[in-house]
Amino acid sequence: MTNNNPAVKGEATRKVFPIYDESANLLSGATGLDSEYSLDGGSFADCSNEAIEIDSTGWYYIDLISAETNGDVVAIQTKTTSATGKTACLSFETSAQTFDDITNVVDDINSDVQVIQVTTHYIFGKGGTVLDDVANSALTFKVHMHTPRPGTLTDADDFYNDMQILFIGGVNESQSRRISDWVLSTKFITVDTAFDSEPTLGDEFVIISGWTPAVATEAKQDAMQIDIDLIEALSKNKRVLDVANSQWLLYDIAGTSVILTWPALDKNGNPVTVADGVPTQIGVPY
Repeated sequence: MTNNNPAVKGEATRKVFPIYDESANLLSGATGLDSEYSLDGGSFADCSNEAIEIDSTGWYYIDLISAETNGDVVAIQTKTTSATGKTACLSFETSAQTFDDITNVVDDINSDVQVIQVTTHYIFGKGGTVLDDVANSALTFKVHMHTPRPGTLTDADDFYNDMQILFIGGVNESQSRRISDWVLSTKFITVDTAFDSEPTLGDEFVIISGWTPAVATEAKQDAMQIDIDLIEALSKNKRVLDVANSQWLLYDIAGTSVILTWPALDKNGNPVTVADGVPTQIGVPY
């Protein structure tokens, strides 16, 4: 038997309730108990288990099986043959989860958020704003670093070297450069290539770790390889214009399967038609 709070739809649960006499006093030792359940306003049917008194208190409990909670709204009535006893009635709505289940989910979410926060610290190590200094230039400038979590220590000299600084506001918004030097004592960042403009007071930035020149080169090579593969496919494979759907179809070398589709547009960005005089086929399979 499972104790659920709230009761989960279609799962066994225990319900506790009082039985009163005609004077509204708790009735201990109620006789001839007969408990029935109803689901979603349906007809009442006998419960598999009967109500049992807790000691001699006038309080009773009943264990409901899964079939008896398989509804959105459950009604229970427990009748008694005691002369002064009154029928005990209770109803409750079921849920998809108990509070314990919800708590566990929330705990999991909190754990995930903590992981995200830690991960974010290493991906976007820190952020900050530019400070005003006469030595500032488009190549080197003084900054105030924000700490992503309370108690985070200021990082030592050269810690940010080879990371990327990305401006998210100000005159160089959306521009990024590789950091070539970081000096803790002066709070100056130097980049390997000057920004378009000298950063100004309050310009916001984030520092992205893990994006080294080697990683950038690898990513660029991957992008170039994709372009090369596409150019090769376009040169070797059959390309057919699907006028009905205004799209190009690129077939495999055998000319049997479509491996890529893309919109067929004219120079004004409108879907092409037969009237545009566009050939319906370019190239043939080898």
